[in-house]
Amino acid sequence: MRARVADFGLAKQGNEGESHLTTRIAGTHGYLAPEYALYGQLTEKSDVYSFGIVVLEIMCGRKALDLSSSTFLITDWAWSLMKAGRLEQVLDPSLLGCEDSVVSRRYPRMIMERFLLVGILCAHLMVALRPTMLDALRMLEGDIEVPTIPDRPLYGNDMIVSG
Repeated sequence: MRARVADFGLAKQGNEGESHLTTRIAGTHGYLAPEYALYGQLTEKSDVYSFGIVVLEIMCGRKALDLSSSTFLITDWAWSLMKAGRLEQVLDPSLLGCEDSVVSRRYPRMIMERFLLVGILCAHLMVALRPTMLDALRMLEGDIEVPTIPDRPLYGNDMIVSG
């Protein structure tokens, strides 16, 4: 596995707990939270979304955007397989290896699936349903359970930012 996270180049400074509205959208496609890409609304939950995308990339072994695929967003692809009960197909085969591999002994499937679910939850379309970064960390560490992941809205951009 090769690390590929670099140069997000987008940092906003502002008062903690406040959202930032902008008319100029900047950032890397695939990592931008929908509410930021659509409305310029930038909050801590926008960072949670981007974090979720990075977690998904690591756990799935796929890029955030894959233009050669019919489901070119990693979130759509992972979501549909998870909802179909095919979570094992979402995990990167190189992480699974064979049952007696060092990776499998060090990172049991249960832990890998938990990481995957946290990534999916962090990258939820609806802002209000994303966890805080602290809760995401607690879930990753196994200190708190990953809740049942709520359904995604079928359509309607106003659903994305409402909470």
